[in-house]
Amino acid sequence: MDSSKIANVAAQFDAMDVTSSGPAAVDKVEKDAAKEKEQAGAKHVNFAGRYPAGVAQPITIGKNGVRHVSNFVCLDLKHILRFNEMNCSIWMELQNESNHLNLLLIRHSHKAIFMRPHHHLHYHRLNHQRPHDPYTQIRLLPSGEKEEVLAVGLACSECFSGPRLAKLLQPGFEYERQIMEDMMAGNFAAPLSIHTSAGVPAALSGFIDALEPLLPWKTAEEKLDWCVSLQLEGASAVWAGIDMLLQVSIISSGDKRRKMVAVGAQSYHGPPSTSFGGKSPLWHKNYQLKYPVPEAGVPFDEDELLAKYSAFLEKHADEIGVMLFEPQWGSSQTGLVWPKDLLKKYTSMAKDKGIKILCDEIMCGLGRHGQGTLFLSEAWDLDPDCVGFGKAIGGGAFPLSGAVLKSGRDVLGGQGRSVMQSHTFAGSSVRALMTGTEVLI
Repeated sequence: MDSSKIANVAAQFDAMDVTSSGPAAVDKVEKDAAKEKEQAGAKHVNFAGRYPAGVAQPITIGKNGVRHVSNFVCLDLKHILRFNEMNCSIWMELQNESNHLNLLLIRHSHKAIFMRPHHHLHYHRLNHQRPHDPYTQIRLLPSGEKEEVLAVGLACSECFSGPRLAKLLQPGFEYERQIMEDMMAGNFAAPLSIHTSAGVPAALSGFIDALEPLLPWKTAEEKLDWCVSLQLEGASAVWAGIDMLLQVSIISSGDKRRKMVAVGAQSYHGPPSTSFGGKSPLWHKNYQLKYPVPEAGVPFDEDELLAKYSAFLEKHADEIGVMLFEPQWGSSQTGLVWPKDLLKKYTSMAKDKGIKILCDEIMCGLGRHGQGTLFLSEAWDLDPDCVGFGKAIGGGAFPLSGAVLKSGRDVLGGQGRSVMQSHTFAGSSVRALMTGTEVLI
């Protein structure tokens, strides 16, 4: 894009008075920017990610970690549009007043910009000052401009920054640097990845050693024959957990009837088209059933909800092999946390019916729940049969996830079986495992 056009668009942003013209002014500037973008050519519009397919997207060109924040005070939108001191401000977009964050609005040239605000959203003014650099990202917009974004959470995939993040990445960095030197010299080099058909990386042992003392079953009296399946992302980890639980149950009982998976009516366990969860955008999921759960922002009577759940179990328990729980929901429920006692009643009632429990802690595990343990399952004494983890285990730099089976390794091994949900890159990355080990220790 011509530099003069970029400067022209930037000048329009800088001159915008959000206190008087509000969203309408933003829409005009956005339309002008879109026109400039069309003339310059859109960037990577064929990528279908978080933005709608076909939409030009910003490219992150610099970053320094991500910050998790809490304790927000919401302001009504009408107060924000009348607020006169907008310079050097960052504002947050919230789903409701229950302190569950959704998205951060951006700052451009020290001025807050409202990106299509909606009437049901609330905002929180973080501060008057320029945000600390360790918590920002620099993105390159399709128009050619650069913007600074204060990133919070990002689905809990990144929660380290600065020296702490560097410490996590350092062992793997040095490992890869030695590999590069060996390869440049024409020598044999250590592997960066071991495809699962060939073996496992040496780094796997260190990862498992670091994981074992943090498992949510330390109070179990018996010695656990646990095992972990490593995957790349959360959806595959959930599939792996279900896979192992069903295999062990069928081998142990000989009962092949209980193969259904029960999911919360508002749950999310991966891309809806192929994963377990409440949404079914492409086809009906014949392998799952939905049980009633609390809904974000909707008042409920606990006794009434438990009665519906009990009726669900009476009707379907004999066909359910595994029930999935999210101790803290993700985007499907705006980060809603289960009422602790209610969740314990749910899991206890399912266990009484012989149903295996899998706690999907892809979002809330790894201590992000703030309860002092690696898994929320342990802090709340849920005693699941399997637990899933992911996201921040790779430090925000490497994709890594997994499912830990509490007991059943010997049952599987005795039949010459393992997890069937496996693939070339399941636990293959040395750097991901080295980083994960540093996160755990």
